[in-house]
Amino acid sequence: MFYGSTPAIERFSSGLFQEVIIANTLPVSEKNYLPQLTVLLVQTYLARASGVCMMITLKVMFYIYMVFLEL
Repeated sequence: MFYGSTPAIERFSSGLFQEVIIANTLPVSEKNYLPQLTVLLVQTYLARASGVCMMITLKVMFYIYMVFLEL
């Protein structure tokens, strides 16, 4: 489990930062969880990106298919 370094946690919790945004690629222990910590779910963004790639691929395949039908 990822615990983070003590100096980094102290700096983040000092009030200097309004919000700290991290990805959920590394776990954060409960003792190091800060009120201003925002955890982004990587899988959400990966799913959206793969969906966009799939749509582009399907469109390209459709256009290629249409070109062959016209021949």
